[in-house]
Amino acid sequence: MFELHHAPASTTSQRVERKYPLPDTMLEAAVVELRGVLPIYRYAGSHDWSSIRTTYLDTDGLQCYEEYQQNLPVRRKIRLRQYGVGGQFDKVCWVELKVKNRNISLKRRFRCLASNLPALMRGEDILARVLRENETDVTRTYHTIRSMILEQRLAPVVRVDYERLSFQPDDSNSLRLTLDRNVRFCSACLQHQGPLEGMVIEVKHNGIKPPWFPELRESLGLRRARRFSKFARGIRQLNRLREAEGPP
Repeated sequence: MFELHHAPASTTSQRVERKYPLPDTMLEAAVVELRGVLPIYRYAGSHDWSSIRTTYLDTDGLQCYEEYQQNLPVRRKIRLRQYGVGGQFDKVCWVELKVKNRNISLKRRFRCLASNLPALMRGEDILARVLRENETDVTRTYHTIRSMILEQRLAPVVRVDYERLSFQPDDSNSLRLTLDRNVRFCSACLQHQGPLEGMVIEVKHNGIKPPWFPELRESLGLRRARRFSKFARGIRQLNRLREAEGPP
């Protein structure tokens, strides 16, 4: 089983996040420009690119997706995230609650063995197993997420896989740039899948915009996407595929 040599350890974060889509043809130029402002931050040994697999939960009626479509100022979603390299993933994953409050993203999460996720989704209480995998007390976060899963009957609806190149100056997590490529989606049952075209640069900071960003934005011709969500893009593509198939 693949194991990360170095993985993000914080269980809470609150940051401003901005997203800037780019065509795939700009990969080389983007890497050069990003390396010019921040060093690459490696999660797994000497590997620059990491693999990320995110499974999003939603209700049977896709309430989270509908709230995104309605552009509600405050939204919440739960996702299961795995990190790895070259499509191989660590046995430990993150269970995350992400709250979007206008331009601010608040994330609370806990580590969990991937093998324990089915039990969590069935409603079993796995707190004792979760606490063994976390260095800090995540009891409150665990109960909040577990209550949401049970009360809203959340289940996996879409999975998004991609490769990420991260840039940040140190382990403080107060400033980070990420470049995501080779984004793909698939349904929870793996019946439908396909690519999500393009790359995306994300700028994440604690409210203090880096002074060099205007020059970076100009050099790459970045245009901020006011509405950009891998989760929503994946759901839309799944809906299109299902509509094209017609009724079962």
